[in-house]
Amino acid sequence: MQHMLSSAPPDWPPVLQGRVTQAALQAALPAPAPGTRILVCGRPGFAKIVLEYLRALGYTDAMIHIFS
Repeated sequence: MQHMLSSAPPDWPPVLQGRVTQAALQAALPAPAPGTRILVCGRPGFAKIVLEYLRALGYTDAMIHIFS
């Protein structure tokens, strides 16, 4: 499981920080494969851009779940 926050308190365990980019997702996530599941939680605009990035990286809609 990966968490990415725009900023995190200094006492938090290590998490990815900064803006989500396609390159950051590619570096942090497993490659698309049968059985891969990507769960996305965030505001609608955030979820939309992450969905675009994931599709561009080769993840299918069946691999992606967006919490609303």
